[in-house]
Amino acid sequence: MNRTNFERFLEPDEPQLFGSDWEGNEIYDGDEYVETELGLVRLEDISRFVKETQKVMVAGE
Repeated sequence: MNRTNFERFLEPDEPQLFGSDWEGNEIYDGDEYVETELGLVRLEDISRFVKETQKVMVAGE
């Protein structure tokens, strides 16, 4: 069954790949990210990135 142009128009566009993050995960257009020396990091992953790549210290210890 052929789809009409109108049916194709109503279908959501495929997300456009922008690049890859520091772990090799895909980053798509519209994703928020920061650039680091280790590569791109999506904003939603920044806390995990810091814990895995930096020495986390506790004040007073």
